[in-house]
Amino acid sequence: WHLHQAERCELQMGGSDQWGNITAGTELIARRDGGEAHGLTFPLLTTTGGGKFGKSEAGNIWLDPAKTSAYQFYQFWLNTEDSDVERLLRFFTFLPLEEIAAVMAEQAREPGKRAGQRRLAEEVTTVVHGAATLRSVVAASRILFGGLKLAEAESHVFAVLAGEIPTITVPAMELIGLGLVDALVRSGLAASRGDARRGVQQNGFSVNGAPAGDVERRLSAEDQLPGGYVLLQKGKKNYALLVGRG
Repeated sequence: WHLHQAERCELQMGGSDQWGNITAGTELIARRDGGEAHGLTFPLLTTTGGGKFGKSEAGNIWLDPAKTSAYQFYQFWLNTEDSDVERLLRFFTFLPLEEIAAVMAEQAREPGKRAGQRRLAEEVTTVVHGAATLRSVVAASRILFGGLKLAEAESHVFAVLAGEIPTITVPAMELIGLGLVDALVRSGLAASRGDARRGVQQNGFSVNGAPAGDVERRLSAEDQLPGGYVLLQKGKKNYALLVGRG
């Protein structure tokens, strides 16, 4: 009604869940000043489980990288349920229908490779964040989940990782020569020096993907990856980055 009064608005569009609000507005306009207004709603995009895509939903994603990083954006689409993939490829990509059919045929042959999810994640991330960002995000994902040698990664890939895993900045001159035990404690992967020592002795920690080695080890310039990073790992899933700055 306000927009009708101020801007002569005659049409409001929205999701089908807003039908009641929209029709209430058109009826108010008719009652108050005899004006005519219209509503147009679209079916909500939902998953096969009935959940909707929307900002009010738990785990929602945003186009703004300040709210949802490009890495998290990519992972969201990568985690799409098998039953939703084809429909979302049709909705959110510009792929020809024949190509979507080919992707789904590949997925049917080898479901474990998740060809549909990967193509969906790649296409949508490229549209929203660009091809260069996609390459960095994919490389960062391959570091954490296997498939990429650290020596092959460039500094911008570690910058992506730094936004997703605990990252501790250390003065550059201090990082070189920092004891491994102290590095593990500072990264938060070890609760104490004693915890770090025991973990190293039991091969529970790694440095840049290789067993940490001797408890007396000190980090050297050779340990620094592009951009001044050192990737520490506890077990299979816990990571942290140290980065030398200044």
